Amino acid sequence: MYEQIAAVYGDVVGDLPYGAWADFVERSWASDPQPVHRVLDLCCGTGLLTAELVARGYALVGADGSAEMLEEARRLLGPAVPLHRRVLPALDGDGLRPDGPGSSFDAVVSTFDSLNYLTLPDFAATVAAVARLLRTGGWFVLDLHTEAMMRAIAAAPRAEARSGALDLVMDSAVDLATRTVTTTVTITPDDRPAFAERHVQHFFTVDDVRATATAAGLSVVSVTEDYTEAPLDDGALRATWVLRRH
Repeated sequence: MYEQIAAVYGDVVGDLPYGAWADFVERSWASDPQPVHRVLDLCCGTGLLTAELVARGYALVGADGSAEMLEEARRLLGPAVPLHRRVLPALDGDGLRPDGPGSSFDAVVSTFDSLNYLTLPDFAATVAAVARLLRTGGWFVLDLHTEAMMRAIAAAPRAEARSGALDLVMDSAVDLATRTVTTTVTITPDDRPAFAERHVQHFFTVDDVRATATAAGLSVVSVTEDYTEAPLDDGALRATWVLRRH
């Protein structure tokens, strides 16, 4: 996944509200008496949110499983931001830490449903690994697709769009029993042949996420609808979780 898409990712995602997402994560930890400075952008992709947080004065480290996406991130971010290839749930190892062995992050962020690509056991292992990278009182802000999103895709399994300089078609097969969605993404850029990638997402219940956080030593500070202060309800398509290390 995200090999051929990397070169056209900006067109694929369109105008995502990275500024609004950054506003939300800043509000999440604004009351912390120990200022947040060192931040890990987990599943950073091409570095769009990373760049937004760097511009706000944070010291960023990026990690992603796709070498091609990281190449695009390096072009955007330049040499100053450390970028690491990590295929989740593998996050341990001092090479990722912000200031060498034994150092910790003040916060970790993971946006745009990236962790839905993990099975529930790998998601749990990833959350536990994130907790080990955080200082005491550190923050983990992430978003996940919801039950409502899974059922919305089941009701309309084909989606077509024109985005930037390409045509995008997504054909999905939904398995409600296993809570998985397998999507074939076909992209036709204006200046090159069409290509396709196969993506599999896993949909967790709210109870799954709460139990995973608790097992990792993280408290649930809030769970809201899509980077707003609105409480999560049954119709929300994306949940934003704010977790904190005990």
